[in-house]
Amino acid sequence: MPAPIPNSAVKPLFCLLKFKAVLFLVVELFSAACFARACMYKEVLVIYSKKGVTMMLSRSVLMALAGVCLWSAVVFAAVGAGDKIPHSLEALDQNGAVQNFDSVKGENGAVVHFIRSADWCPYCKAQLLDIKNYGPQIKAAGYSVVVISYDAPETLADFAAKYDFPYVMLSDEGSKIIKAFGILNEKINVESPYYGIPHPTIYVITAAGEITAKLAEDTPEKRPTADLVLEAIR
Repeated sequence: MPAPIPNSAVKPLFCLLKFKAVLFLVVELFSAACFARACMYKEVLVIYSKKGVTMMLSRSVLMALAGVCLWSAVVFAAVGAGDKIPHSLEALDQNGAVQNFDSVKGENGAVVHFIRSADWCPYCKAQLLDIKNYGPQIKAAGYSVVVISYDAPETLADFAAKYDFPYVMLSDEGSKIIKAFGILNEKINVESPYYGIPHPTIYVITAAGEITAKLAEDTPEKRPTADLVLEAIR
């Protein structure tokens, strides 16, 4: 369980990206149309029968269910090596300046670290200090160092000032970038102040916006080592 945070640290909740909302509406309309067709034409297909109990669905209903599955896949599919970045990374940095991928990338690209919080997560703080240590080697390879969390810019600024953290920290309030990358921790209740945190993940991204490596561990307490990160950019 994450460490406790102050009651005042409740994060605002936001809707999904507009295009996903539109897609959801399209799927809903498609599903409704399929059910209506099934009722009109009485299309029935037996798909299961055992011990005298028969389960029947129309072909149109099956099409509707397939549409719902497609919607789920689009919303929650995580990106990985070989994919283009699904978001411009436009967000405020710890200094309140608007940044995006083009403004933060290095000559060869960027190493983007998604963390849970620079405020209440001790594992993230330890990772950030580790990043501070191996960051110069990333910079020497032509990549920039970028950190993204759902923290407010002020929270990121406090951490950067306290620990003299020299790299770009982007505030993804509302978790739009996190959701676009498909790494939102969906086990967190939407009413919780922890809602919006990602599964900690590191992406190596070329200057052209292509993901060449994705690094993650199976528990939030563990993070990819500096050696793994540096190997990924060689």
